[in-house]
Amino acid sequence: WGLSEHALNVCTLSLLIGRQLGLEAEGLLELGRGALFHDVGYRALPMNVRFRAVGMKIESDPELGQRHPEVGRQLMTSFPDTSPAVLEMIGRHHERLDGSGFPNGTRADSLSLSTKIVMVADH
Repeated sequence: WGLSEHALNVCTLSLLIGRQLGLEAEGLLELGRGALFHDVGYRALPMNVRFRAVGMKIESDPELGQRHPEVGRQLMTSFPDTSPAVLEMIGRHHERLDGSGFPNGTRADSLSLSTKIVMVADH
């Protein structure tokens, strides 16, 4: 699988989870946007760092690859219609509930439901 297929899979799974949890249409729309673009930051990194879904691991420089959430969030701020909720999903989808994730070690109580959904769908 490549980055595009992975993005579509995460988006589809996120929307299914969101629907099961009772999110309304507007919430599902934002969830879909965040899930679809969650890994967009890889596009701005060098080709040898870009995501290759072989065992769901970054195959080259993991430290540089861990920058993709923040790079993606910054990239999407250039689009004025990108909501803060979508920016959070993109920037925090590798955080973990116990604070062990990256880029900031954010804990569960500081993450939105939509971000948690994308985290699960991406895992």
